[in-house]
Amino acid sequence: MQSDMVTIGQGGIGPRIAYYTARIRPAGDVSGVEHDSNGESRRLFSLHENIETASYSPAFCRDFADTIAVGSEDADDGFRCQDDVFTSDAVSAAQRERNFSLQEHLKVEVELHFPGALSTRSPSISTQEADLSVLTGHDEWIGPHAAFMGFRRKAYALGVRCLAGEASRLDTDFPPGRKCTSMVADVGVDERRGAACA
Repeated sequence: MQSDMVTIGQGGIGPRIAYYTARIRPAGDVSGVEHDSNGESRRLFSLHENIETASYSPAFCRDFADTIAVGSEDADDGFRCQDDVFTSDAVSAAQRERNFSLQEHLKVEVELHFPGALSTRSPSISTQEADLSVLTGHDEWIGPHAAFMGFRRKAYALGVRCLAGEASRLDTDFPPGRKCTSMVADVGVDERRGAACA
């Protein structure tokens, strides 16, 4: 059997990779291998690349039900928007302030609060041991199970095959082209041009 791409594992990431691949390259042949056949959009990161990557997520989360819809079936995505807060004691407060400055610079809607102000803004949050807090009220979330099942169902609707099996060996041409050349699984040998492990 041959595929242009195989994802190993059909958990949270494999179906997402398969979905995007099938959507971007509809003529390609995509398969997913899973030995067991039976979404958060956080923005409060400390690294530039994580914050930039996460900037894609809010709109995606809001549109997720439409993205994963198959035919006329309604998709339950478990979407919600809520506060996300990180509190810091005196030891980690300086790092939290640096993170806040980077987040603000990268246009994250974020607030810096000292204990009294956070208690006023969000009375349910305990600030007894907090020297400062960073909060955003714009974190969008998709229910993890809904994301998992939604991506999987949509990927299959786009033609991705799920093969019951387990990958036991990857053959590579490392280091020259850094490509996986074939995969051996209990469903057989799958020769293809690339692989993504998930």
